Amino acid sequence: MSQMIGPMIDPAAIAEAASHPGFVLLREGSGWRLYWNPRQILVARDRESLTDLLRRVAEHVGSGGEAAGLFSYEAGYALEPRLAPLLERVSDPLAWFALYDKCVVLDQISLGKESRADIRNLRVAITRESYCERIARIRRLIEAGEVYQINFTTRVRFETTQSGWDLFGALFRRHPVPYAAFLHAGDEQIVSLSPELFFRIENGRITVRPMKGTAPRGRTLAEDLASARTLGADIK
Repeated sequence: MSQMIGPMIDPAAIAEAASHPGFVLLREGSGWRLYWNPRQILVARDRESLTDLLRRVAEHVGSGGEAAGLFSYEAGYALEPRLAPLLERVSDPLAWFALYDKCVVLDQISLGKESRADIRNLRVAITRESYCERIARIRRLIEAGEVYQINFTTRVRFETTQSGWDLFGALFRRHPVPYAAFLHAGDEQIVSLSPELFFRIENGRITVRPMKGTAPRGRTLAEDLASARTLGADIK
């Protein structure tokens, strides 16, 4: 992969680049990876185009280039044959990736001038009654052994006059998490702030750092069982 250790970059230049499709900024741990001026942008909207996207990303990275992007949750429908019929309900892209000649690796980055997140008319896109009904159904499925875990999510909507980039900077200054991302994907801009690492693969080794529902392994079976009891009794 082609990487370049960069000096501090002018915040105005970064803000300008962030306003164009193909700009990606990723934070992992204490460092940043900055991508701009993509050679090509790839968008997958069905099973065939997703397969082609994966092939082209692999070829580009294999030849020494860099790639950055995202997969939607619904991309899993295209990867699991039994879920393929669900693709008929999906209208948004399954994946978006940009191909670059190189990325810039930074220890620090200026996210622009200090500002507060301009968030107004905040509202949850689900009623309390509907929420309770869905959680009850999830519990029944777990009790029946149909599933062992379901990550229940919903949408929170709000209004803002800030750009996605300015909103990202305002939120990150208040919540400087180790894993963050800003992606300008054309029709949408992604702002992501997370304390957990989903997974990382390096030299054949997979590292995960989840933020919930886990505990370190004990030295003995008795310690493992004690940790399990503690997790089971946790109100969260």
